[in-house]
Amino acid sequence: MDKETGMNGLQATARKKTRNPAIEICRLVASVSVIFIHQRFPGILGEVMNCLARFAVPFFFIVSGYFAYRVDTLVIKKRAVSVLKLNIYSTLIYLFWESYQAKYVFGQSISVWQEDVFSQKEIVRWIINCANPLASHLWYLSAIFLCYFILYMYVRWNGKPCQYFSLYMAGLLLYAVHFMMSSLVTAADFSVPYMIYRNVWFFGIPMFCLGIFLKEHQNKIFETYRLSSRMLFMIGVFGAALSVFQWVGTGSVEMPAGTLIEVIALMLLLVSCPVDFGTGKVAAAVISRLGELSTYIYVTHVFWRDVYNIYWQKYVIGIGETGKAYLSPVLVVLISVGTGVVWLILKASAEKVLRLLSDSSGKNAGR
Repeated sequence: MDKETGMNGLQATARKKTRNPAIEICRLVASVSVIFIHQRFPGILGEVMNCLARFAVPFFFIVSGYFAYRVDTLVIKKRAVSVLKLNIYSTLIYLFWESYQAKYVFGQSISVWQEDVFSQKEIVRWIINCANPLASHLWYLSAIFLCYFILYMYVRWNGKPCQYFSLYMAGLLLYAVHFMMSSLVTAADFSVPYMIYRNVWFFGIPMFCLGIFLKEHQNKIFETYRLSSRMLFMIGVFGAALSVFQWVGTGSVEMPAGTLIEVIALMLLLVSCPVDFGTGKVAAAVISRLGELSTYIYVTHVFWRDVYNIYWQKYVIGIGETGKAYLSPVLVVLISVGTGVVWLILKASAEKVLRLLSDSSGKNAGR
């Protein structure tokens, strides 16, 4: 495979079949950032954190698109199936949890709850807008599945080597519609329901295509603009600050222009980092699990948020309601990350036991 070149002082990195530690760590940070959207700090701090955390989901789409560039259709299909399975499992988890809450927390009739959640309107929204009626944050899983499906059909239609120009143009047009509905109309004091533009069509596909674009043209971008890691960091900070100013001016946090600048600079900064940090086997094993941990946090944090708010928050005493409000997001993060680490340890232990049993049975069969 070819090497990254023309990065003006940034270390060139050989493409290896290993995970980029910088990207994996940032995925974990992004999954934690999503928690601050759904369990906010009070007051202005909560609003600013909500705005800054909005980089997370665009970043997830961009990373997926970046690593889908020039990928074989069999690999795309495998990834799509993997996401679909995760979506099904996650939906089932929230089906049981939300039905439990409906009956035992809110005192609703299960039949009435089911009629409301699985009404024709909600099903249509789920199909068209990826709006999972059981857990709104799961819209991302439906959207990324459709991104892979669309890419699969596009690659099959175009053949090899695949040219992505028309895909880029479609993504750019769809993002323009997204920006108009999310930011411009808000600035004009006109409101559009967020589910109309925060879905696979006007959000997921543009960011997914942007990831593919960055992968294809990253060398040319570095060579043309002579970007250093410091420059990219400053551009990212500028984008984050601009997203806050845009929120102040328009009240919109749904993918403002500042966030777009931020995630582009962030992705370029991450891919310019060395793939191998010189870490040992233990660190490499930990990094290889960060993707699973970030997925776990993203999927389950709403469950742990509800458990904390319903059952555990009452045990936090001695700091008052204001103190609880500031402490709650931090505790939900700790619970989500902590349970994720425990889950990974148990999973790794189970895998080790299964390997030992498999090796043992294989030796016995060979005798």
